[in-house]
Amino acid sequence: MKEKRNMDNMNLKERLEGIFPIRYENVYVDKVNGEQLLEFKKNCKIYDNSEITCRPLIKRTDEETLDLFNNMLMNENTFLLGIYEVDEENNRSDRIIGRISLYDFNVRNRSVEIGYYMDSIYRSKGIMKRVMREVCFILINVAKINKVYAQTASFNIKSIGLLLSIGFKLDARLREHHELKGKLYDDYIFSIIASDF
Repeated sequence: MKEKRNMDNMNLKERLEGIFPIRYENVYVDKVNGEQLLEFKKNCKIYDNSEITCRPLIKRTDEETLDLFNNMLMNENTFLLGIYEVDEENNRSDRIIGRISLYDFNVRNRSVEIGYYMDSIYRSKGIMKRVMREVCFILINVAKINKVYAQTASFNIKSIGLLLSIGFKLDARLREHHELKGKLYDDYIFSIIASDF
């Protein structure tokens, strides 16, 4: 996969250079561009991020959303991946069915936050579980990341179950941190570290 080299001062993009695309069973995981992310957001009808994030909600036009995605793609410590279907000829299709976001890479403690989202018609099929496990394996064993962490709301039982099923451990509870429809819920921070693998 990747030749052994000193990664002490490498940013996230440098650590992951040349690793993707990867084929995993019936999907490909590969880099994605801003237009693909915008199309995915529209296809999934993600008009309200209130269930996905506890951060302030900002209404954006498609153009503003595309600019946001493109700025994220240019950040050296952010890495965005699409989960693509395999077509009839066994090739990667252009249709994204899910995404993985890696951001806030900290070179000092070698940690990165992971976010994930799957199109609702592909949920509960084990795809995200297999992809997340593979991506975490790559992050820890190839890119030499020590800690991968995720934040999810206490009401998101499927997300909590996904993280626990692939070996993440609960690190913290942020009390009344996530507002949804006028009610405050706790958020949880989960992580998996190199010694867990």
